[in-house]
Amino acid sequence: MVIGLYLLGVLIIGYFAQRYTRLTFEDYHLASRSFKTLILFCSVFGTNISAVALVGAPGQAYHVGWVTWAYYASCWAWLSPLLFHTLGSRIWLLGKTYGYATQSDIVVARWNSSLLGLLVVFFTLFYTVPYLMVGAMGGGAVFSGLTKGVMPYWMGALIICGIVGVYVVFGGMRGTAWTNVLQTFVFLTGAIITLIFLGIKVGGPSKATSKILEEFPFLLTREKFDVLTFLVLVLL
Repeated sequence: MVIGLYLLGVLIIGYFAQRYTRLTFEDYHLASRSFKTLILFCSVFGTNISAVALVGAPGQAYHVGWVTWAYYASCWAWLSPLLFHTLGSRIWLLGKTYGYATQSDIVVARWNSSLLGLLVVFFTLFYTVPYLMVGAMGGGAVFSGLTKGVMPYWMGALIICGIVGVYVVFGGMRGTAWTNVLQTFVFLTGAIITLIFLGIKVGGPSKATSKILEEFPFLLTREKFDVLTFLVLVLL
């Protein structure tokens, strides 16, 4: 029921975004470059907190232990904000000044090379399409798990793709950003409530760590990994 209400809320936001969206390239794809700090932050945060973080990271932590935290703390926690601050702000300024809409536009203009622009498009698609598919796969797995198999995996994935497709197609970038604002507040609120609840349930961090050390000590060490595997998990 909770998930159903959330998905309904996303569709409602997409509907209202569609009413404010003008059918011009600048407005549909870039929301007329009108996003302020809060919406921009939520857009980036909500986009990154996908099935990778909500399903993949807990699953990885369950199997390999604390090294999962090291991976996210060493990569996601600082790399994205650093790139956003050092490159993103400058790219935004260039885009606003010269009307660029994509990374490819900037590369073509800077080096006067259509080939480089095509390479950027290829590598962007090479990264983005699998990332989007992981989100659909995560949604399918969650629906199937929560319903104990009553809803098949493929149907859950199809529902996620359908709902995302609706608010993206009809609401454009504005609809995408507004739904990410909702997602960010849901993620952060849920994370805080979960942390407090689990902390009370297991008796606090110290007791939880002692229990893990007693029953699954390998999850708190890196003895099961060779040096190369450990570095890959932490740094990549």
